[in-house]
Amino acid sequence: MKIISKLTIVACASVFALSGCKKTDSNAVDLTSDGSINGTLVGNTILGRPLNISFNFSNLEPGFQYSNTVQSDTIYNRNNLGVVIEKIPMLDFYINLMQSNFISNMDIYFTVNPKNNKPVLSSIEFDFSYSKPLTGDSVLNYSVNNSDLRQLSGGGFDSTSVSITNYVYNASTGKVSGSFTFYLSDADNNNVQHKATLSGTFSTIVYKKTSY
Repeated sequence: MKIISKLTIVACASVFALSGCKKTDSNAVDLTSDGSINGTLVGNTILGRPLNISFNFSNLEPGFQYSNTVQSDTIYNRNNLGVVIEKIPMLDFYINLMQSNFISNMDIYFTVNPKNNKPVLSSIEFDFSYSKPLTGDSVLNYSVNNSDLRQLSGGGFDSTSVSITNYVYNASTGKVSGSFTFYLSDADNNNVQHKATLSGTFSTIVYKKTSY
């Protein structure tokens, strides 16, 4: 699945306030806080200098009522005759948080199989964009996504490239949390261009949607 563009998230009908957003949907969970994505980026700059950056994203994107969502997505398993033998109500999570300056942000998307209560490895996708002033007039710009994950020799990625652990979801409160680690290969669309590790934790309230 492709990560869903932020432009497709349901727009807020009124001006969004960082402390929350008044909702008319009776099924919505009230956002008393925006949540957080905290982590570190460890690697080297384009000049080969060590890089260790801590980041904290704790704001929903302005202009959208619900940036953080969860959706039930039933998967049908079929045998070789095409007969349905099982259906599994998977959970799709989409989390998007930003820094207070709205310049840097991170999206995390993953699907959870309720049979084992674990994120499905092949479903994990992300976007990470970070900008930070350095000495003088220089600026560090770092922008990566799941296409920059360390690839297997035959293509694709596995648990040596990406992981989401410590996943917990409370359907009553809407709170979801967990830890992530993304091992990145050389990336050409930023000025780091060296292998790096992006890791951290997320904890936020998600709004239930029946469809995107």
